[in-house]
Amino acid sequence: MKKIGLYSILAVLVLALLGCACGQKAATGPENPNFTVVIDDAETASVLAFFQAHTGYLPATVLISDETAKAKADELAEAGSPAERADVLKALASGASCLVLKDEALIAEYEALGYRVDNEALRNLSAAYRIDNAGLLGLSIVQTPAGSEINSDALQALAAWMTGAEAKYLQDNPDLLH
Repeated sequence: MKKIGLYSILAVLVLALLGCACGQKAATGPENPNFTVVIDDAETASVLAFFQAHTGYLPATVLISDETAKAKADELAEAGSPAERADVLKALASGASCLVLKDEALIAEYEALGYRVDNEALRNLSAAYRIDNAGLLGLSIVQTPAGSEINSDALQALAAWMTGAEAKYLQDNPDLLH
């Protein structure tokens, strides 16, 4: 009788331990939240702030402007590297997982350098990507050249988010971005 009582108590304790372990919440958020995005205006930074708030990814932004381009050209010239426009654009996008741009002329310059706007590739990258919503907010996701080292998880999340319900809501309520 003692053995049955001891085994019963032991079984209850084991089940209680399993119940406690199953009730714990796992840590949430992305495994590698940091990535770099090249942008061409301040409103895009606001969009990325909404993305960060809803997904947990932490995009660092590189703003392409006349000032940053001139500063990068001066930096390249001081280092003895070529400082033509194409070299400056490549240097500004170095290390970025993607570019999120509005300016069609700038997108064309990057495409000439081997970057690409490929909605089909983004759809293949993320099942949640809605190709019909690819132009929401007037932004294009420009992917880096093949072989670039990127945070692909962050790119997948960004592509899905920028074509999802939150981006549609921001498009319908642009006052939230100011």
